[in-house]
Amino acid sequence: MNVLQTATLTLAATMLVGCASHPVPARIMKDATTVSNCEFMGFASDTDYVDLARKAGEIRGTHAVIVREQPRQPGPFSSTTSTEHVAEVYRCSTGRAATTQIR
Repeated sequence: MNVLQTATLTLAATMLVGCASHPVPARIMKDATTVSNCEFMGFASDTDYVDLARKAGEIRGTHAVIVREQPRQPGPFSSTTSTEHVAEVYRCSTGRAATTQIR
């Protein structure tokens, strides 16, 4: 194998590993009954649903159930109030939970 082939294979392997290391975002839900048969993984919180789903996926969750939403006061670099979403994160195997997702 020459240097070009080795470099190409190394680059391809690196790209595959990089793609596999990104977690799949969890589904954001408000109904806890759909995760009754699932494994509790922990809690996640954020002011943005997309980031909340990403954080829940990082702890291997497939579903995140919103348990609390509260306003956050603006910080020193922001003049807008945001809402902090707190969720319980669950890992459900295929077919064990509904596929409802809020937007």
